[in-house]
Amino acid sequence: IRWPATTNTFYLASLLWICPSMNRHQLRNLLVNTKLRYVAGPVYDSALLLQLKIADFYDIFKTKTVDNSDLELTAIIKTFERPKQLRRLVKSLKKHYPAVPIIIADDSKIPTEIDGTTLVRLPFDSGVSAGRAAALEQVKTRYTWNFDDDLILTSGTNAELAVSGLNRNQQLDLIGGEWLNLPQLLWCKVNENETFDTDERQILPSGTIIDDNFEVRDKVSSFFIARTEKLRAVGYRPELKRLDHAYFFTRARGKIVSAHCKKMYALHAQAPFDQNYHSFRDDYEADLQNLSERYIK
Repeated sequence: IRWPATTNTFYLASLLWICPSMNRHQLRNLLVNTKLRYVAGPVYDSALLLQLKIADFYDIFKTKTVDNSDLELTAIIKTFERPKQLRRLVKSLKKHYPAVPIIIADDSKIPTEIDGTTLVRLPFDSGVSAGRAAALEQVKTRYTWNFDDDLILTSGTNAELAVSGLNRNQQLDLIGGEWLNLPQLLWCKVNENETFDTDERQILPSGTIIDDNFEVRDKVSSFFIARTEKLRAVGYRPELKRLDHAYFFTRARGKIVSAHCKKMYALHAQAPFDQNYHSFRDDYEADLQNLSERYIK
């Protein structure tokens, strides 16, 4: 499902009209961390529920029963303290890609067991990097599909395009997609400049177009499909518990070629009012210190 671009414009215009002096982060803080959350939370949940029902209704007419077994693809999901979001993602994966194996790395206090998936239990709050590394160890297919737990697939996700692109183009190692943030209806924009300076140089320059659908970038979203052996060659470093994204693509520079594909996408439904989750997720001072010591001289 593709939402009209005019909706984004209307949403941004509305925010500016209501709070003309605030940026998006300030507005989020106002709605989530003050007493306004008691009003904003139910409104957010209601809007999100409505949009997901619309997406489900749309999928009734678009979803086709297909055999995905030839994709040579395994989905890995890192989750923490969000069983509702995890179950929602797994449900959408099984609906649209029923033949794709699913591996879940869970470092919650009580890991979530879901039939038809492989659960990798981790010590509590091991972190994103440790979780992705543990799940990746279990993959036995040629390609790995990486997920955060708050994504939802639709009939338009189009993982097949990314897999066929990797099959046809040996110079490509990783293809990242897009996601639409709900309920704001804003497409996520990945800033490829948010990596760290090193002596390594890209194998192919950013902006190179391959096979019409893939644009080489230094960094793409965490919603990606990659060659499993290349992903393992870069690996994940467990010393970073939260801020692994820019660190991963910084270390990947010069080792693999990553590309963006705007035709592969998912829905993204966060849980901004989940205070328990964010008490851990927003505790990233140790990661900032670690990265500062590594890259800021």
